[in-house]
Amino acid sequence: MRIIVLVWLATCIVGNFATIFDSSNLLLKMMSRLEILERKSEKYDGLLQENELLKKLISELSTKVHNLEECKGFKDKEEIHNFEKLSSKVNASQSSKGSVGNENLIQIMPMTEAKQSDGTKDNVMLVSHINKRIDNPSPDQIAFYAYMSTITQANLPTYHILRFDVVVVNRGEGYHKDDGVFTVPRSGVYEFAWTIAIPTSGWVSVEIVVDGRVVGSSYAHGSDDWDFSTGIVVVQATSGDHVFIRMHQNGSGVINSDSRGRSSFSGWLLF
Repeated sequence: MRIIVLVWLATCIVGNFATIFDSSNLLLKMMSRLEILERKSEKYDGLLQENELLKKLISELSTKVHNLEECKGFKDKEEIHNFEKLSSKVNASQSSKGSVGNENLIQIMPMTEAKQSDGTKDNVMLVSHINKRIDNPSPDQIAFYAYMSTITQANLPTYHILRFDVVVVNRGEGYHKDDGVFTVPRSGVYEFAWTIAIPTSGWVSVEIVVDGRVVGSSYAHGSDDWDFSTGIVVVQATSGDHVFIRMHQNGSGVINSDSRGRSSFSGWLLF
């Protein structure tokens, strides 16, 4: 009987130890999870603080940007107002004295500069520059544009120079409508362009000559309707060189030029 009691007691004790061991493991797991939650909570609190700091910084920056925009807007309005006043004075001076020359502009500028801010001085210089460009174009500006007033004779021969007799622009006086030749006024790099119009059933082949050298050509063939041929070249030219458009081969039919489409020749100094 004693043995049975002892066995029973031993069983109870072992069972209690197992229960205690399981409880201890459960407690350790719970403590570990609590530590993880505490670390996450601390990290979350830190993020909240950083978020509040960023919100405050954004608010301060927005205020500064707004203040800067207001200051810039006021300055721009003031400069525009000063420029308008200055333009009115210049226009009034031109109306009372006719066209204001560069000498008069130079006389106006020192008096105005003495009374205006730095921003307004820039406006004075701008008005002076605009008037100089309008009243006195640079002699270095070279450009021309001319077109044919009517159709040509039929079947023009090879090497026949085309004449574009209506001159629209001739800055530098280099183009001569009597013979269709452009004489280069100043050495530099030039761009030349031409357009030839051909009626139905006609064809033409033309070329551009610079100082005796063929530097470009174009071809048009009006099989079923009008046809247009355009060419563009960029060349180095020397003062005194002759530039013109001529027939590359004997053409068939006439070269057209009327309100529906113009045959033209143009060129300008690039640099």
